Amino acid sequence: MKKKTLTSIQSLLSNSQDYEKYKWAILQHHLGVSSHKLKILKSILVKEDLQSIDDLEEFLDRKKNESKYYKEFLDLIEKHTLDSKVEQKIWKLIEKKQIITIIDSQYPPLLWEIDDPPVVIVKEGDMPDMKESVAIVGRRNASANGYKIAYEIGQRLGQKATVVSGLAYGIDVMAHVGCLSKNGRAVAVLGTPIDEIYPKHHETIFYEIVNTGAALSDIFVRNTLLRRSFSMRNRIISGISRVVIVVETNEKGGTIKQMEYAKHQNKPILMYVPTENKLAEKIADIYGAKKFSCISELDELLSEYI
Repeated sequence: MKKKTLTSIQSLLSNSQDYEKYKWAILQHHLGVSSHKLKILKSILVKEDLQSIDDLEEFLDRKKNESKYYKEFLDLIEKHTLDSKVEQKIWKLIEKKQIITIIDSQYPPLLWEIDDPPVVIVKEGDMPDMKESVAIVGRRNASANGYKIAYEIGQRLGQKATVVSGLAYGIDVMAHVGCLSKNGRAVAVLGTPIDEIYPKHHETIFYEIVNTGAALSDIFVRNTLLRRSFSMRNRIISGISRVVIVVETNEKGGTIKQMEYAKHQNKPILMYVPTENKLAEKIADIYGAKKFSCISELDELLSEYI
């Protein structure tokens, strides 16, 4: 990547909106995947009705002796010394209009409603209409029938809703492919930086998605907590969706974590439960999921939400 000149950085600094985005990005970068701290920050923004990063700084400065978190958040915002590569990456994203802060009008309203929303999301593409958004998730090592069902659901929803998933192997990618086959709108939520498509094998699908929809991430650089990043991205998948559809899952793993997030966020869960599949029935009951065994049954369930 080409190094940014001092003149170009000074030009960006002179733009107050860009500089505000930069400070929100600093805060997001340092908070990383700390759900607890994001919850505290969200509670401050709501309780104090803060409308800008300057408002937040002013509040934290006044209250810094009342809570260790207030002082920590203030220190993070004022900690302008970042790794040069991270700093250059943030400014490049700002220049390309890829950063959406928690106070921007573009920030997904449903995501704001969760307990621990990211302070910043990075986008590739244009955010589609999220009023009717449905997440389709499931295990990576899906069965042939699971692939077929995910593809068919993606096709069906691609004609009337925005399909949200994680671009992972298995159910996620088949849902995306099904949606795209009907020229539908899709949103892929990554557990990696927006410019590090994972898995690499899905790069072509990624670019098809952002051609008519968007990809989102809440991290700027790959870190040592990559597994945690993938887990935390699940809260965004369900967070921006009105309803979550589960096609197949193991008793443990990422899909179960996704169901936990959805349940905590009070999102309706619809689960594919083939006839006499005791494990799927058990998991659906644990998470209060409504069950369907065919597409027509799913259509009936979805009519309550979209």
